[in-house]
Order: sequence, then structure tokens, then C-alpha cells
Amino acid sequence: MDRDDTRDTDDARDGADTDDAPRNGAGGTGGARDAGGARDAGGARDAGGARDAGDVRGTRDAGQVGGEPTAARGTGPATGRAGAGGAERGATPAGRVTRADVARYAGVSGAVVSYVVNGGPRPVAPATRERVLHAVRALGYRPNATARALSKGSTGLLGLVVPRIDNPHFGELAVALEHAALERGYGLLLANSGAEPESERRDIVDLASRQVDGLVLVTALGRHDLVALPLEGIPTVLVNTFRDVEGFTSVGVDAFGGAGDAVRHLAGHGHRSVALVIGEHSGDAEQRERGWLHASRQAGLDDGPIAREPFTREGGHRAGLRLFDTATPPTAVFCSSDLQALGVLHALWELGLEVPRDVAVVSFDGTADTAFLNPPLTVVEQPLAAMSRRAVELLLDPPAPGTTTSVVEPAALVLRRSCGCGADVPRGRGRAAGAGGGAGASGR
Repeated sequence: MDRDDTRDTDDARDGADTDDAPRNGAGGTGGARDAGGARDAGGARDAGGARDAGDVRGTRDAGQVGGEPTAARGTGPATGRAGAGGAERGATPAGRVTRADVARYAGVSGAVVSYVVNGGPRPVAPATRERVLHAVRALGYRPNATARALSKGSTGLLGLVVPRIDNPHFGELAVALEHAALERGYGLLLANSGAEPESERRDIVDLASRQVDGLVLVTALGRHDLVALPLEGIPTVLVNTFRDVEGFTSVGVDAFGGAGDAVRHLAGHGHRSVALVIGEHSGDAEQRERGWLHASRQAGLDDGPIAREPFTREGGHRAGLRLFDTATPPTAVFCSSDLQALGVLHALWELGLEVPRDVAVVSFDGTADTAFLNPPLTVVEQPLAAMSRRAVELLLDPPAPGTTTSVVEPAALVLRRSCGCGADVPRGRGRAAGAGGGAGASGR
């Protein structure tokens, strides 16, 4: 036996892998049901699912002396036989395989199995580790996450609620959060609220009942609704929010500055006004709208027209038709989401208007698909990886309860052809010559 097996009795508690729960289907000695539901005398299953005479568990237990394993190393787990009827030693016994089964199979203590499965806290010799992993594979062992959570006081899971997982922005955010959680050893449970407040409340209550160690919410609920939810004792971070929420921790992006960069860049291309496509319920407090208006006036532009529609492709399509199917349509537009921009681009194509020759387009979000449009779309990109890492950090090391904490990450203007950069754009429709870059722009 390797010294690194560290099989002293107290070590078994350190593994926090308490999975020896009652076995499913254990109803007496060797009693597992055959295919017809009746019970046989108890033994290992043959290939068809019936039981033979030799019981795997009983034979393995016979190799124990004083609670310590005495498995013969020379035989090897893969070839050892159990009983006269002879199921292989690697066959799965009736019920769920436990840590103790793996320990007996590998000839080590339960604590060593726990150290291997959990990656610590104590080191295990490579040969011993490989023996344990072989036993895990041979027996089909799966640690009991519920028992481990009870032992550790932690499920190792974070919860995420998004409004529409079919929105590429939220899909990419979910992936970024999953990666950030995995970097810290946590898994992620995802709920899709469908942008319905009542559904969002149910999702939050459900995740809370599953004892997640923290919640990330992309929410449209106001503070009054949030404080009424059962979030006591659960670290919670609001993500993709453009405003502070009293008593909550939030991680967002500088939407005001990002929108301003887009408008200033379009002004540098010679446009005299920039239209805005934004959500139907957005008001003057919306940071993207405020940034658009502030930069327009700062640059001496005329106030551009606004089309308020849902943050969807269909909403963007309706907005595009309304803005550009006129006698004097605008020459540039800032879309407050990539989905809306897709709808606007389709409307422009239907109207026979070419991007960027007739209309320059910039959108907010910066999802991966925007680089593959024709022309590639200039975007204000949200730093999803940085936002996600920060959100996970704040979940695992939260501020004092009830405090207001707001983290704002910078946005990046990514220049492509839809704004006129890198394109041979003839002057037309009142556009002035020249092209300039807005402050903070970064070409890609």
C-alpha cells in the first residue's frame, strides 16, 4: 500500500464526498428485480439483465479484514472473478455504486477515493490515483452531489436567469458566465424566463430552492419586485444592467460612453444627424439613448429621429421601414441591439438602400455573428468575458448585504465596413467627404 494513501480514519471526513446513501432497489440480501419485476435469489446480472447465483458484493466483502481492504494486487480488478457463477469483479452491484465500493475495488481507503475524485485536499501518489480512476471507470461510479452539498454546505452551483436564450447576446453571456464559473470550480444552472416577469419570479424561486451558491440575474424587474423575492442569504448579482439598483450588486457596461463613441464616429464620416433604434419602453433615462443624444448635440448634429420597437429582429425591421421609407431618410443609424440591427439591415435591403453607401449602420452588443454579415457590422462591443469574471468574483466574495455596489466595464467600438470604414463610399444624399474615428475606437 502506498504511503500517500493516507488511510487514517479521520481523513474520511475531509473528502466531503458522503455518498453512502440508501441504495435504490435494495430490498433484502442481493435482492434486485429481474426484467419481469420478480426477485431472484440474488446475484450478478447476466448480459440479458437476469441474475446469476454469484453475488458480487458478498464476494468483495469477504476480502475485508477488520475493515481494511486486502485485495490481491496481482490479480488486478479487470480479471478477478466473483463466485462460482462468475460475474467479473468490475460488474456493477445492485443499487448505486458508492465510494466504499470504489475503495474496496482499488484497495485503498475511502478518504483516498475522495481525494482523487475531488482533487484534494491531500496529494495522492500517481499509481494510487490511476488505480482509483480505473475503479471509478470499471464500476461506473458517480459521486452523490446532494450528499456532498450537505457535507460541505455548498452545492458548487451558480444560477443564471436570462430573458431570451435565443438572443445571441444572452447566449454568449451564458457561455462567458459558465466559463467564469468553471474557472472557480462551479457549475451553472440556466433558466430562460422568456422576458415574462412572472416566469422570471418562478425561475428565481426555483433556483433558490435548489440551494445554489449564488444568482446572476439579467432582469427587467424593478427594485420593488426584486426585494420581494426570497433572496435572503443568496449572493445575487444583476448583469447587463445600465443603472444602479439600491441594495443590490450590479455589473454592467458603459452604455452611455459606448453610444457616444458610435455617434461621434458617424459624425466623423460627415453625417449631419444619426437616427436611433431603441426598445419600445426605453425613456430618456436609458443610458444608450442618453449617450446618443448627448454626443449628437456635443458634435453639433441635428437631433435624429427615434424609432421605438422591441429588442427583436422583427422590431428592428419595423423600425427600419418607418425610418427609411420616407422622402428624406436619415443617412446613419445607431441600433441599440444587434438583433434590431439585423431587422434594420433587412428593411434597408427591401427598400433598395445599400450599406454603407446610402445608410451607415452601427449597433450595440457586438455578438459574434456581426463580423460575418455583408457588410460586416461596426459595433459597440460589450466585454462579456470581463463582466462575467467580475460577476462571479462578486458572488463568491460578496459585499456586505444591503449595500449598493456597481461595476461598470468599458465598451469598445469595433470598426468594420457598415459605417463606411474601409469601403469606397461615393458621396451622395448630402453626405460630406471625409471619415474620422471617434474617441476610444479600436479597429479590428
